[in-house]
Amino acid sequence: MKNGITGRMRPGTKKGLREIGPSAAALGPAEYGPESVSSNDSEGAGADQTAAGETPAILPAEVATVPDKFIRDIHTAVQNFNTEMMSEDTRRGKEALARRGVMPGGVGSGIYGYDYSPELRRRVVNEDEAVVVLWIFCEFADGRTRYSIFSQLNADGVPSKKGGKWGCAVLKNMLANESYLGVDYYGKTRTVRGPDGIPKKVWVPRREWIEIREFTPPLVPPLVFYRVKERLRSEQGREGKSGL
Repeated sequence: MKNGITGRMRPGTKKGLREIGPSAAALGPAEYGPESVSSNDSEGAGADQTAAGETPAILPAEVATVPDKFIRDIHTAVQNFNTEMMSEDTRRGKEALARRGVMPGGVGSGIYGYDYSPELRRRVVNEDEAVVVLWIFCEFADGRTRYSIFSQLNADGVPSKKGGKWGCAVLKNMLANESYLGVDYYGKTRTVRGPDGIPKKVWVPRREWIEIREFTPPLVPPLVFYRVKERLRSEQGREGKSGL
């Protein structure tokens, strides 16, 4: 009988039962069926009267509320499963677009030196910002510190992409961004549900990233970019502000 029932269940319901665990399965029909209230309900008006000398059976409160909790647990488990399946379908759809060379919507349009063109569905060079980008990369490649570079940008009144002031972290992210070589990647991170049930982003191994070309025009010469990359690598592990 058990196999016959579970064989007709939807996958989400089966998964929900597994997540609830064996505790619910251990409860017999008496705990979940209408028999748990009274076994004589169908015997007439006098069925609720007990025989002389018998003590009326009183159901514990936790047993009386088990059916509702069981149903809620099933609904919650199935809902979580369906949500995860929808998220997985969305992720696969975006990955399919990326493999065709199309950057999925809502991904990385705000990089200094470029504007996003909705008509072309790609980035285009912002000439005014491009001059600043090349100056930053060349200055850093020639040995100038990041602190000196962003201090001059702020002193000269050059706004960042969001209109604010430049800072060390903003400059470091910019110098390490491979989009300036004309190469973008999709799928660097992935959202997973931790043991506590809270979704969080985790890094994906580089070999699994999806490369997208022609979404961002190259702006920085490869020789300059790799000189910058070597400087950034040599600064890793230094303490304090010695690498700024």
